[in-house]
Amino acid sequence: MTQFRIIQIGVALLALVVMSSCNDDKQAKLVALKKQQQELAEDIARLEAELKRDGVESARDEGVKVVTLPVVRESFAHYIEVHGKLDGDENLQVYPKGQGVVTRVMVKTGDAVRKGQIIALLDDGALRKSYDQTKVQYDLANDVFVRQQRLWEQKIGSEMQYLQAKSQKEALESALAGLKEQLSYMQIQSPIDGNVEDLPLKVGMAVSPAMPVATVINFASLKVVADVAEAYSSSIMAGDSVMVSFPDIQMSLNSTIASASKYINPVNRSFKVEVRLPSAAKGYKANMIAVLKIADYRQPSAFVMPVNLIQTDSRGNYVMLAVPQDGGLKARKQYIKQGVSYNGLVEIVDGLQENQQVITVGFQGLTDGTLLSQSSQR
Repeated sequence: MTQFRIIQIGVALLALVVMSSCNDDKQAKLVALKKQQQELAEDIARLEAELKRDGVESARDEGVKVVTLPVVRESFAHYIEVHGKLDGDENLQVYPKGQGVVTRVMVKTGDAVRKGQIIALLDDGALRKSYDQTKVQYDLANDVFVRQQRLWEQKIGSEMQYLQAKSQKEALESALAGLKEQLSYMQIQSPIDGNVEDLPLKVGMAVSPAMPVATVINFASLKVVADVAEAYSSSIMAGDSVMVSFPDIQMSLNSTIASASKYINPVNRSFKVEVRLPSAAKGYKANMIAVLKIADYRQPSAFVMPVNLIQTDSRGNYVMLAVPQDGGLKARKQYIKQGVSYNGLVEIVDGLQENQQVITVGFQGLTDGTLLSQSSQR
């Protein structure tokens, strides 16, 4: 047998001796504890017997002090919050109908304007010259037509001359009307009554029909417009109640959803809702942020409790109840089924009955059958 092999065997024997020593220590400790337990039990029994003989009752275990809450039915709702913006039915941008260079701006930002009022003028010099020339030609053609018509009524001249004069007159009349309409395009007019809130126009600026030149708002009829996620399309309908708040001016009010779009935007998978507001209040501004708090779930009669009272084990979710038993109160684990939760509260759809006492303070660490002191209710 080699020296190395002898060393291996020695190490193994030493390990066995150590393990045996550890096990012996544990066994000895266990025996000692059991002996102490027996001695304590005997002391307790002897003291109880002596107290009973002396006519004194032994000390009672008063149990764990807890606070309970009775199970009652109440209204419960779940809300979603979405951000929208304040708008008016007639808040819009103004586009010119013609194109040209601005020669005069007739209003300034903040001015009240009426529908059809001129906001700015464009350079119409070339167009007006064309109009004046066509007007002269029209006047001549009209005079010729009147004369030719009189002759024709007297059976003088040919019908062809009369028809030519009439055609010339009507063609110039149509051209004159077209030029007159184009001249009106050189006036940028307000399409609604309201206030000018944005006016980027300056004299000398070139504008075209594709370019917004002003913003006119009318707060006679107000609304909040918001995009709501597609997931709520079946639970949010026109007529649902909604709370509208404006964080910037610290104001809120109750209203209803006026309309909920039937169209889902394919880009952001949302649909639009509109909420009508009463007449304009002080502080409202176009495009102001508004927060809509919409109830997407309501249950008028439900068991509701704080979500932090619910515990979980391998079987599922449960709460601790205080139940009368053996002349006192004892803890009982009650398994439940949760429903919708909101703002720290949860609906309990199964597992509870009315007037049961749910432990709200002191429930941590309780087990089935734990003796409880006379619980206080809140």
